[in-house]
Amino acid sequence: MHAANRELEAFVYTVSHDLRTPLTLIIGYSDYLKEQLKSRQDDHILDILSEIENAGSRMLSFMEDLLSLAIAGHLQRPSYPVSASKIAESVVIELQSQLVDAGLSVHLQNLPELHVPESFLSQIFENLIGNAIRHAYQKQGIIEVGAERSGSQVRFFVRDQGKGIHEEDRSRIFEVFFRGQRAQGTKGTGVGLAIVQKLARTLGGKAWLEETPGGGCTFWVEMQDIAPTGEDAPQKDIEGA
Repeated sequence: MHAANRELEAFVYTVSHDLRTPLTLIIGYSDYLKEQLKSRQDDHILDILSEIENAGSRMLSFMEDLLSLAIAGHLQRPSYPVSASKIAESVVIELQSQLVDAGLSVHLQNLPELHVPESFLSQIFENLIGNAIRHAYQKQGIIEVGAERSGSQVRFFVRDQGKGIHEEDRSRIFEVFFRGQRAQGTKGTGVGLAIVQKLARTLGGKAWLEETPGGGCTFWVEMQDIAPTGEDAPQKDIEGA
């Protein structure tokens, strides 16, 4: 297994272990405050607490999925297809304030349904769309999100018109903790794209980038849509990337 992937697995294990307790407290206290404040009938505050609780639950779910993957190297596909469109729409809503600040909008094509864990798709879209927001430079620009399907093979893309990535950085852009020359001065840890690549390989595909005509980057994530043979189908072993 590539050293970068071993490093990523160690990172996932550490983060999942260390953040489980504070996340549980955030979720628990949010629920407690909602109950205490119901009598005040302040819908705005209750909505905010619900968002905090939901965000914490999603993060906890994703960390548990990644921890299971890092330790066991197994993938449990859902027995029913999930809507990539709904997941992407949810991610865009979560990132709305960042989009407004950057003067950007997201154009979502009709995305397919497929047998992939919701938390995996959510993390892929969150990392790629968030990355496009951070590195875009055109006000009133558009981030495009679309997909192609060929049989069981599904390819998603996130296309921006930002600063692009130096050619010498492209071979390393998916390495854990690597940040390219043009990423200096922007937020980010260098982990997001490494997670995207890990998830893509776990799902039987890969991630790569291409230059967007006219400037910017188009990130592609390929995966296999494989339905389990039954609701209680055994886990499918995926060869480590």
